[in-house]
Amino acid sequence: MKDEMALARPLGVLSPLIKKEIRAAEEAGMSHWLAAGVYLIEAEARCKDDGKPFWTWFNQQGFDLAETTARDKMKAARNQQAVWARQERRGIPRSKPYSSQTQALGGAPPISRASWVADVKESVSRVEPERYAIEESEVSREKEDRLIRELGVRLIDIGFKVLAGTLHPDKPGGSHEAMTRLNEVRRILREALP
Repeated sequence: MKDEMALARPLGVLSPLIKKEIRAAEEAGMSHWLAAGVYLIEAEARCKDDGKPFWTWFNQQGFDLAETTARDKMKAARNQQAVWARQERRGIPRSKPYSSQTQALGGAPPISRASWVADVKESVSRVEPERYAIEESEVSREKEDRLIRELGVRLIDIGFKVLAGTLHPDKPGGSHEAMTRLNEVRRILREALP
């Protein structure tokens, strides 16, 4: 990391790079978040070299990112770099970079956009806001319960898809046990609806 800082970009260059990765991460996923984290780490080192308080600089840049989220992304990037360093010491080859954003990470394979994102967006797009905007006094109790149940099921399904994208046994860190619990929680929540 110290050698990389010798070639550090100026803050004026880093700011748009960080903004670009934040926007791309919103759309594409984790590889951009890790790249943004790496750039933030680099900017933090540059601020230190320049005698500037990093978080003051960060807040002046207008990043569409909370400070706590930035800290999380920086931590994730540091952790990933540590994993790659351990792999390198053990002689495990790293994958070639697949895109420009992964070059900032040292050639890590991109972490693909979660498959559940499209499912969630599609599910959300089917919501008809006007259907649920009816005044409670204008509908029967039976219809009110049905509307609440529909929204509840939709909310549970969306949450399930989001969590399944992380907990599924085919995902890194996921497991059969975690998915079993998630399915049980979904069942309990659905039963609790009117």
